Amino acid sequence: MIGNDIVDRKLAAKESNWQRRGFLGKLFHSHEIETILASADPELTVWILWSMKESVYKIINRQTGIRHYNPMSFQIRNAKISNHSASAEVRYESQCFIAQSEITNELIHTIAVENEQQFSKIQSLGKSAPIFKQKGLPFLDNQFTKPVSVSHHGRFTRRICLMQS
Repeated sequence: MIGNDIVDRKLAAKESNWQRRGFLGKLFHSHEIETILASADPELTVWILWSMKESVYKIINRQTGIRHYNPMSFQIRNAKISNHSASAEVRYESQCFIAQSEITNELIHTIAVENEQQFSKIQSLGKSAPIFKQKGLPFLDNQFTKPVSVSHHGRFTRRICLMQS
């Protein structure tokens, strides 16, 4: 299973006031808030952690079919953030996922997987790649064996597929 999320950094900065009272407490656990506030760029860290939670939510949605996003259901552990990338474990109930983010001045793109070996099996899809849906979930093939994750925000869209070996 895979999930991905993309954040248009300019749009996020324009439309969301992460510093408003109560915002962080509704989305993040106390240890995550500490990570945000201790970082050199708290706004960037907010959107990285958000994107990690959202990408794992897409895996959980695919597993369960439940479309209810509660950011507090996800806990980020062992976050490592640099100027151009980030990684962390994201826990949901008893499950643990791995999230990796690409960071540019324009966007944050996060991919989450169940195990690290799956990162080597991820393929980016172009806009022209046909997508087949089964029960509302996207797949690359009409046998529904290659799951696709689609994310868009503002100026950016990413479509990725987990290729089976």
